[in-house]
Amino acid sequence: MSNWNNTSSEKWFTDKLFDKIEEENNLYFQKSQKEKKQYWVWIITRVFHELENWEKIDISEYRETEPNIDLFLNDIIYNIESYHWEGREDIINNYFILDNQAKKALEIQSNISNNAEQVENTISSKTDKIEWINISNEELAEKVWDLFYDSLSSFISSLWEQIDNKEISELLKEASKNIMNAWNICLPYVSDDFPEMKHTADVKWLDIGREELVKGISNLGNTELSDFLEKFSLKIEKDWEADKWRWRIKLANELFTCSDKLKKSSDILK
Repeated sequence: MSNWNNTSSEKWFTDKLFDKIEEENNLYFQKSQKEKKQYWVWIITRVFHELENWEKIDISEYRETEPNIDLFLNDIIYNIESYHWEGREDIINNYFILDNQAKKALEIQSNISNNAEQVENTISSKTDKIEWINISNEELAEKVWDLFYDSLSSFISSLWEQIDNKEISELLKEASKNIMNAWNICLPYVSDDFPEMKHTADVKWLDIGREELVKGISNLGNTELSDFLEKFSLKIEKDWEADKWRWRIKLANELFTCSDKLKKSSDILK
């Protein structure tokens, strides 16, 4: 607070306020961090109610009583903002005096709150199934597995670019490289009639394109995305098993590594 000693009425209120704090000191220092935050939100909101037009709340003065007052500053501002007619920036500029320590703390807390909100929005946008696709993860994994390895590599590459989790994204990026290596190993043996076989260049019998499909998979909730990646891993594992028994060692190694990274991605989400 600044200029609180200019009139006897303001001094009386200030004295009574800090008398109350002094009386509760023993109890106060036994409070949890959450209880202390609630306490100071109430105290400074009460002071805010008593301000005259020319007065401001100097946070540095409260720091003398509570050294960690800066930790509660964002919650204090938010509480005042929730019912006051002015916006956040106007409240800060018109009613508070913030030193560098308070400004830095408020900036950090605001960033944390914004990041938390972004995470919450991201979580809330997750879905249990892909819109327009009424098939199980097993069937979806089967259809993706039917792709030629070059198309499959491109598919996984598109998927890792959409995944928010950095650890999973890196695993999928490497898995995409493994499948492309597998394709390069197979390429000399691909005959003209190979396209007539089971494998395809695009995911068949779905009502959406590949980009929409990749986006839909990336938007799945953790449980469903984990389940899909696990089933997808098992499909690649079948190829690995088949080529291992045919002594196609280089090819089998790439497939095994890809399957393993898909499984690890699935496990992270569990």
